[in-house]
Amino acid sequence: MKRPVSAVLFALGLAAAAPALAGPAPSVIEHARAILKAQPVIDGHNDLPWAIREKSKGKMMVDFNNEGAVRAAGFDTDLARARRGGLSGQFWSLWVPGELKGPQATTAVIKQMDIVRRMTARYSDQMALCLTADDVARAQGAGKLASLMGVEGGEGIDDSLEVLRQLQGVSDGLRFF
Repeated sequence: MKRPVSAVLFALGLAAAAPALAGPAPSVIEHARAILKAQPVIDGHNDLPWAIREKSKGKMMVDFNNEGAVRAAGFDTDLARARRGGLSGQFWSLWVPGELKGPQATTAVIKQMDIVRRMTARYSDQMALCLTADDVARAQGAGKLASLMGVEGGEGIDDSLEVLRQLQGVSDGLRFF
């Protein structure tokens, strides 16, 4: 899970601009972490559902709490680094390559939705599937990674608003971006 450079620079800029504190000054990293805790950061794009689908046939065969195992399996996202980095929310991108069309593309989106649901269920002590802004606030209040889903591109819905409406009904919170 890569933190956008802009988010880190923004946090460090806020840290530098913050008023002086009584007592010994915290390190820049400590101050940035305090800001990230007070001002939650949500990563707007993560293709992990597609990577799981492709690398492990849709089965989560790795412990996403184990950074070493995750990297060894060829994934870039793990819960340990997300926690250390102060990430409080993740938009899981439901992406399909442009060569997939029609029902094949829509099926690939549905399978990725299932992966996200299974992942949030498996790690329910650390993640929460969020369908509304209130859900995000509750997840963050509980110290869990708020997990949202969004379809990326028109291929996944067969360029059809009708399919999007049906997927939204199935997921009860799917977003299109």
